[in-house]
Amino acid sequence: MSRFGWMYANSAMTGTVANGPTNSIQINSGSQVLTGTSNFTYNPVTNTVTLTGLMTGSSLVISASVISASTYLGIVGGGSSTPGGTNTTIQFNSGSTFSGSTNLIYNYTTNVLSGTTVQFTVVTASAYSGGSFIGTTVSGTTAQFTILTGSTVTGSTALFNVITASAYSGGSFVGSTVSGTTAQFTSITASVISASGDIQTGGGLSVFGNINTQGRMSAQAIAGRYRTFAGNFSVATNSWFCAIDSSGAVVTASLGSSATYYPGQQMTFKDVGGFAGTNNILIKASGSQTIDGASGVSLTTNSSSVTIISDGSSTFYIVGII
Repeated sequence: MSRFGWMYANSAMTGTVANGPTNSIQINSGSQVLTGTSNFTYNPVTNTVTLTGLMTGSSLVISASVISASTYLGIVGGGSSTPGGTNTTIQFNSGSTFSGSTNLIYNYTTNVLSGTTVQFTVVTASAYSGGSFIGTTVSGTTAQFTILTGSTVTGSTALFNVITASAYSGGSFVGSTVSGTTAQFTSITASVISASGDIQTGGGLSVFGNINTQGRMSAQAIAGRYRTFAGNFSVATNSWFCAIDSSGAVVTASLGSSATYYPGQQMTFKDVGGFAGTNNILIKASGSQTIDGASGVSLTTNSSSVTIISDGSSTFYIVGII
């Protein structure tokens, strides 16, 4: 009998020398005679076995560091043995033929599996980055999606462009859009937060930009930006309360164009130094724009104040003087 890589011959076998081409593996050709063929060779220098033809069997076990072949038929015969699709596409059975799609690829250099739409029941990973996820559960340290559609999303950090879900509960959200019935967060970091209904918070809400609402906004307390001045200044577009001390000299507050302020934006100017009677405080409109038809309004009484509102276009109006 013969064993791969070794040859055993019984004493009844005739022929005292190997037959066939150099490096040919010897086989029993019949009548206990050794022979060899160039189609089945072993190179002792390169430690390589070469077979030209087919290797078949119902139970074959091959142990080698490298196996290469021009054609691989698999354990069961039939079907194509040539990889389908383009480079790095994952192979799948398509009518007993290997096939691949750019919608599911594996980059062996970066060790990344990616696809257009991946459907799972459960994903557990330290990091997930993909275009679309449709499934039941995602768990991991970081999940990054373009679109996620599901019933529940939980996690410590979720980074999305769009979330559409009946409920979202998580520690932190960083993204563009959240839409759904209920969204519960510990913290939200976003450039824009919009809702057709109410936005509710159980604690404080800090906004470093603008809040635009076409509905109602209610709060136990609303705190705007408080700034102090002791000399001439330009009124910033995010101004709320301007505390002015004119004890040293007359102070002029120069407004920008009404169009640079939001329609309905109110600004209060207050003589906190108590010297407006001696050194007047002038709130001056920009260019030909007016405040209640005048080029400006003056505080001429100690500790007095005035509140004006912008129409967001070209005019300011006085809504209160104290």
